[in-house]
Amino acid sequence: MSTRRVPRTADEQLADIEERQRRAAADAASAPKDTRFLYDAKGDILVAIDDNDPRPLPIGTEGQLLVVRLAEDLGLRWEDPVPPPFTGKGELLVGLAEHMQALLGPGDDGQVLMVDSATPLGLRWADCTCTGGGGGGSALGPRLFAVVNQSTVVSDDDVQAMTDAVATQVSDHAAPAWGVLAASVEFFPGGVGDVPGGSELVQVLDDTDIPADAGYHTVDGSDTEIIKVFAKTITDGGGGVLNGPGGGLGSYCVARVLSHEVLETFIDPKVQLYAEDFGGHVWMMEVGDVANPFGYDLGGVTVSDFGLPEWWDSLSTASSYSYDDNIPGPFSLASQCYCFRFNVSGGSTITGSQVPQGAGEMLVADPELMPDAEHLRMASSVARTRIEMGNDPPRLRPVRGRPRNWSPGS
Repeated sequence: MSTRRVPRTADEQLADIEERQRRAAADAASAPKDTRFLYDAKGDILVAIDDNDPRPLPIGTEGQLLVVRLAEDLGLRWEDPVPPPFTGKGELLVGLAEHMQALLGPGDDGQVLMVDSATPLGLRWADCTCTGGGGGGSALGPRLFAVVNQSTVVSDDDVQAMTDAVATQVSDHAAPAWGVLAASVEFFPGGVGDVPGGSELVQVLDDTDIPADAGYHTVDGSDTEIIKVFAKTITDGGGGVLNGPGGGLGSYCVARVLSHEVLETFIDPKVQLYAEDFGGHVWMMEVGDVANPFGYDLGGVTVSDFGLPEWWDSLSTASSYSYDDNIPGPFSLASQCYCFRFNVSGGSTITGSQVPQGAGEMLVADPELMPDAEHLRMASSVARTRIEMGNDPPRLRPVRGRPRNWSPGS
């Protein structure tokens, strides 16, 4: 017996086709993928993002490393390597972007680190042009001693040479020895008109305005430090320009006097620092005076020796009391050295109105070598001094019209 096949409707036929397509798609999804057609270039790699779901990661650039970054779509990323270990003193590691960094090489002596978004690292070393007066500098940079040549007996080249030597002395010798921030010392050949505001002016002049004085430092009416060095007075008195006739006590020259006055202003810009001994005296902290006749060579230029902090410390057992080791101490004077000393009877604290005339004296080792009467007249004027209370150790500050601090003429 034969059966008759009933024809299917068009809807049934369409449903059958859709079912076969669904099964084929399911079989294709479960079958291993042919990855041959997912690479686009040499060095591409496949990275799985899910079960049986690889995706291509394009090749990186020369020298890059493959790093796990789970926040990325593929979980991996090519990155530049971390810079190698530091190769030299003064290098800095600077961030460029997230997870990226680079080395910034060291700058030159005296430069400061400056933000500069135009540079690849965003930072650069730059020469410091910041200045500050008042003996304290500014928040942005060191103090500036501005040297100008107004003398007819020394050349600009000589003043430049002695300025360079003093600059090195201040930054490399005095600042570390006293534990203070270094200052800049620069020559301005264009004269006073080119000196930046707030600088501490250093004038190299011809003739002294105080008989026999080779130089001094003081403060003007606006409380700005001023240094004067009298080149012709020095050379007329037998001194040299960059060097004296010999070392040690024979080192009298313009450069040494310049060094003497700059150093004293550097350490005590307002002429107000004093230290107390155990004998009822306070001594001015004038670092050049206590080592005055002595100098030492610095790059072919004679600079002044200077007292170290230990000289003003009665309990110090240091092995040296001046930078060039020329003076005894503490509170002891070598030949021709000198220092202003003030008497405080019994170590008591007194006010300015109680300072008697003659309370101040200038002590000079070897009285026969004592500076001339004009210097002694100046020394006697220290009676116009007040002791400011509440300071330990005592700090004295002369009133306006204070005695200038001087370098003797020989």
